[in-house]
Order: sequence, then structure tokens, then C-alpha cells
Amino acid sequence: MRHTLHLVSITAAFTFAAWMASGAALARPAVAKATATVLATYPHGAQLAAGHGVLAVAAHTADDRAATLLVGSGTDAPVPAPGAGTLPRWAIPHVGTDTHGAPVVTYPRCGSSAVASCDLYAWNVDTHVEQRVAAAARGGVGEIEGAFDGGALVFSRWTGKGKPVTFIDHQQVFAPTTLFYRPAHGSVRRLAAPGGEQLALRGRWIAQVRDTTTPENDGLCGVSTVELVSVSGKTVRPMRTTGCGLNGQSSAGPSFIGGGLMFALVENDAGDGIVLRRGLAATARAQQARTPDVLIGFAPSSPTAGYALVERYPADADDPVYDLQRVTGLASAAA
Repeated sequence: MRHTLHLVSITAAFTFAAWMASGAALARPAVAKATATVLATYPHGAQLAAGHGVLAVAAHTADDRAATLLVGSGTDAPVPAPGAGTLPRWAIPHVGTDTHGAPVVTYPRCGSSAVASCDLYAWNVDTHVEQRVAAAARGGVGEIEGAFDGGALVFSRWTGKGKPVTFIDHQQVFAPTTLFYRPAHGSVRRLAAPGGEQLALRGRWIAQVRDTTTPENDGLCGVSTVELVSVSGKTVRPMRTTGCGLNGQSSAGPSFIGGGLMFALVENDAGDGIVLRRGLAATARAQQARTPDVLIGFAPSSPTAGYALVERYPADADDPVYDLQRVTGLASAAA
């Protein structure tokens, strides 16, 4: 059925501005829109990640119950990753590097429909070998996300009710999780900072999106915050808070790009989107760039380019399809 209350558009934001604690809408300076080229179309949706010259797509299967890992680069349409197993429908892939600097894609695989049966796996882009991330595995609980950086690992265990959801369901993609960190040559430790979803790791910083809803700011469907967490878990730095609902915003896909943090804002029932980028310092100022279409997902590959997932309704169709676009020419301006 065609969604009427939650037609989602995403804005990607280059954030070198102060974090807006109020979650108010961004000012929109006159910035030229980027250009987009369609690489593939997914009838049932997908989730994206990019980095280190690799594009990873978790494409939903025809029965809409699972996902297949696809990989590509540049302007090439992603193809099935040889040797990779089946992913759950809600899986968010991540692209990082192992201790040798080789790119790896990390994702969950599950033994049953229960999230508690899920473990993390890493697929090596060069060797096409999939390995279970043994350091993260623990029986009876589910690991849902993980990201590598030079062999260091951040991962989360699911503590929410039910199952994770996706933006394709027009719901927020965050829930309570427990956050863990393992140095490249060390042991796993649980972090005191509360965990979220959509993890990224670079050096001493973890990025995530976390549910920060309170009775005072609940709105129609909650509030989320993009934040930085130090790998010690002792420092939490809010970067952007957004409230979802009609004309509200949700946050998506934080990534460390060019010395800063880049992420997307999902705006419900709104017009075009904005791409944000922000430096990591608490006093850094923000920049923003406009995206060409209504978006459901965004994975930056550089400060001026990335990959977008665009929801599109074919003529006379009640259900949407999802176009994967290569986006270039993200011209930025002060937010």
C-alpha cells in the first residue's frame, strides 16, 4: 500500500556546525543539488554502507524475509558477494578494515528468526572468505551490528523487544543496545555509555544513533541523537538531535569521512533532503549539501560523493521500488 503519513525523504548533512539541541529544522541556503546516476533497482528495499572504495548492499529478498549481501565499487552495480551467507532482513552492513588494512564487510547472520541466535560475520573483500567474529560471539544473546577499523572492533548486542526495523518500514532505526569495544590487540570490554544502532568506528571515536526520547520530547514517534562515544565509553558527545513524525527528522548512517562525521537526516513528509558533515571537535561548525531526490538511505564515500537509496513509485503502482544511485557533486555551504 502507498504510504501517506510517512513519505520519507532524507537529507545528508556535512556537519561542521554546532549541534542543535532543540532539533529545529536546518536553514537551507541556496546550494546546487548534486547529480545522481541509477546503478540498480531493488523491488523490496535494501540497506547501504560504503568505505575504503567498497559499496556494500544488504538487498532484501523476494519473500521480504531475508537479505543478500552485494558488493561493488565506483559506478559498478553491486553483485552477490561470493561465499557470504544469508543476512536477516534488518541487517545493516558496515565496511571497515582488518589488522592488515584489507577491507572487510561486517554483518549479522542468524540461526533462527530469534535475534538472540544472531552472530557477527566478516567477509574479506580481497579473499572472498567469510568468518564468524568469534571475539563478539556469546551464546543466548544476539549481536546485531559490528564495525572494524584496523582490526579494532565495536559491536552491539540487542536488548530491545521484538526485532530491529528499517527506514523502509518508515520507522526509526534505533533501539536500546549494549555497546562493546575491542582494541586490535586486546580483549573485549563493555562500555558504560548507552548503546544505539548504525555504528561507525574511527580511531578513538565510535559514532552511533541512539534513542533519546523522554516524556517531554516524545512527539509522534520519538527522538534520536547522532553522537560520538569515546572507545573508553567515558565521553559521549551529542552531534545532532532530531525528532521524527510529520515534518520531523530522523538520523541515518553516520560515517567518518575526511576527518569529520557525515550523516543523513530523514525528513518525513518533507521536500528535498540535505546532506550534513561536521568536524569531530565540540566547537566544530557544520556544512550541508542538498541531495537530488527523496531518500531512504545514504552512504557517503567522500565529502562530495556517496550512494543513495531512493524510494520511487512506478506509474500506476501501489508499492514502491528502491533505486540505488551514485551521487556526485555534493556542493556544501554553511548550515
